[in-house]
Amino acid sequence: MPYLANGHEIFLEAIGSITRIGEAENDYALSITYKGEDVTYNFEVDMENSEIGVLKVTPAPLVFESQSQLKTYDGLPLTNHNAMLIEGMLISGHEFELIFSDDAQATNVNDGEVENVFEVIILDENGNDITNDGIYPSITCNYGILEIEPYQMTVTAGSAIKADDGTPLYAPLKIKEPNEYLDELNMQFAEPRFTWAVASSVAEKHYISTVGKYEYSLVDGEFFVYLDGEAVPMTNFDITYESGTLEIVGQLITIYLLELEESYSGKPLSYEPGDWYTLGLPTGVRIELELEGSITDAGTLDTSNLANELIEAGKLRIYQNGVDITLAENGFTIVFEGTLTVSKRVIEVTSASAEREKNNDPLTAKKCWISKNTLADGHRIEEVVYENSITEVGTIENEFEIVKIVDKDGNDVTDNYHITYKPGTLTVTAPKE
Repeated sequence: MPYLANGHEIFLEAIGSITRIGEAENDYALSITYKGEDVTYNFEVDMENSEIGVLKVTPAPLVFESQSQLKTYDGLPLTNHNAMLIEGMLISGHEFELIFSDDAQATNVNDGEVENVFEVIILDENGNDITNDGIYPSITCNYGILEIEPYQMTVTAGSAIKADDGTPLYAPLKIKEPNEYLDELNMQFAEPRFTWAVASSVAEKHYISTVGKYEYSLVDGEFFVYLDGEAVPMTNFDITYESGTLEIVGQLITIYLLELEESYSGKPLSYEPGDWYTLGLPTGVRIELELEGSITDAGTLDTSNLANELIEAGKLRIYQNGVDITLAENGFTIVFEGTLTVSKRVIEVTSASAEREKNNDPLTAKKCWISKNTLADGHRIEEVVYENSITEVGTIENEFEIVKIVDKDGNDVTDNYHITYKPGTLTVTAPKE
């Protein structure tokens, strides 16, 4: 029987290891020393008859989780076909596919918390379905939640004014337009799909019969929104109601302004002096007007005090039978009809996609670019917040938000843009052998 000479020592060290699912021999290293020096080379070691153990890693239960998402109501269904493997590991060469239920979508606030239901199919290296072959002890699907929150908007009751003719002035069945909130909802479509209506009972409820002024507001149940002609549940909206005005005056002069509108450019949109006209002035009355007024930011020029401003600037004069009665107690009320509007500049912004094998570090892709239209000249994106990262095997959207856009002077102009977000994807794949 073989033996070692006196003073010799033998050392065995297991050097086998395995990380991924599968089997590996638990190899070992042998060395012989004499007085601390390696003398293995003086011996012939018979490795053929050695017994080598086996290291084995078996599949653990798999747990998948679909992504949750909360979205403000916009009339479009909310879906999110992303999920991650949050527990367990696939055998090398195996892949998974996700199949999401057709019911995994939320459209209205009334839908409540909708489970993002899905199922998983496991495929081997040849693409064969092995989900139910017992290779993996169990496969669990945790469902995320899809939910719609109300869209916040302001609705201002329609106003009206007329000269006293002995008949009542009833509330118009309209709201103040343009309404930036409804306009914003329609911006996502090639043609407007959202419309609105005011209940006919409003005119019966709100009116004025004599010279004076009357304020009123709409309430829930008097304002309705439609999508493609179908009534939208009003629980989809969180509405703030603001008052309109009904007014009867002694004599009325209406000056009609040209309807001018353009997309935000960072430059003023202005009236030309002659961008106005009148119809049916009272007998003997003549108007001289050098119109002015401009607006730069998204919105509509407020003309409620324009007459006084133009009179003070010497740009508006009223003559009756050849006499300048502008500053006299002339009994005339001047109103302007027509709008000067700057609409929000529409842009689409896309975030980057990224993919890599799992290495236990979070995967991010903090880059975005304008994919449709452009910023106004001299403007730039100043601040972006990227909301997602992924560590486990799976795919999620690279969600982000433009926090600030500034002009060439560093002023915040973000509110002048309507931003559509197109997120990329972040994908972590299983490590390869």
